[in-house]
Amino acid sequence: MRLELRHADVVTCIAAAGSISAAAAEMSVPQPSLTTQLRRIERVLGGPLFVRSRTGVSPTPLGERLIPMMADLVRRSEAIVLAARDRTPVLRLGVPEWTPVALRRAVDAALPGVEVQSTTLRAGTAVAAVAQGALTAALHVRADPDGGSRPGPAEGTRSVVVGAEPVWLALPDEHPWATQPAVVPEQLGELRWVLRAGDSWFGPVETWLMRRFGVVPSPVVHRAGGQREALEWVASASVAALVGGAASAPGVTVVPLPSPAVLEVVLVHRDDGLAEPLRGRLVGALRGHWSGWAHERPPYGRWLRDHLHEHPELAGSLGGLR
Repeated sequence: MRLELRHADVVTCIAAAGSISAAAAEMSVPQPSLTTQLRRIERVLGGPLFVRSRTGVSPTPLGERLIPMMADLVRRSEAIVLAARDRTPVLRLGVPEWTPVALRRAVDAALPGVEVQSTTLRAGTAVAAVAQGALTAALHVRADPDGGSRPGPAEGTRSVVVGAEPVWLALPDEHPWATQPAVVPEQLGELRWVLRAGDSWFGPVETWLMRRFGVVPSPVVHRAGGQREALEWVASASVAALVGGAASAPGVTVVPLPSPAVLEVVLVHRDDGLAEPLRGRLVGALRGHWSGWAHERPPYGRWLRDHLHEHPELAGSLGGLR
């Protein structure tokens, strides 16, 4: 057996994912098959590359020397493929309405030599555009608060989780509850609200949570088209809103709720629409963006750390989160 580029791709994927199980899910292969392949690679290289534990994998001294070289090999191979093309590759990316410019910058930095064209679209429209080939990939938020089974990707597409957030409460900075470590559901009936417009994907999440908490939101002073608009109303009109736990805006404090609703941010792409080296770097950039929020916003970081068992694929991007 000779060491091949695909073997370097396997090793770098395991290192980035932080565990063999997460890497197997990332690569859509059975975990036993990936374990067997890693053992073969390690035999060729003359020793183990990772130390296994119940919490994942970490590089051995041999791995610390070789894994960066293998990651560089993968990057160079991608550069060769891109250089061989007659035109600059284009990544057409659908994004939600609340997408910050910083996320786009992270994608651009991760994909040098690729022209990125992003378009803000509603989730259903974006996913349909991916299935039809009009978009290379799309970010959308998947919410299933009632605990039912989540629908799988559309035929001919693949999906991967790049972020997860609880549903929490946004309040004006000057609100007396903004300094509390958490707000109990019984308090919600005392607030003035901005809710989402009737055709928003987030509307059913709000409705389910309010019923769960036994709250009838009143008065509702405005119905917003998206999270960004809702946060503007919170800051300017002294109202409250339900938002993703990683949300942030000037003049707004996001306070934890004992919310069972979780929002999963998912990247969807066609099976034949995103080459694996590019896909891996795009996924890494997106997960790194949510990891940055976890480090910058301690309450969200603590929540994510405490729920990594539900989202093990995100562990590799969190570094030294405490």
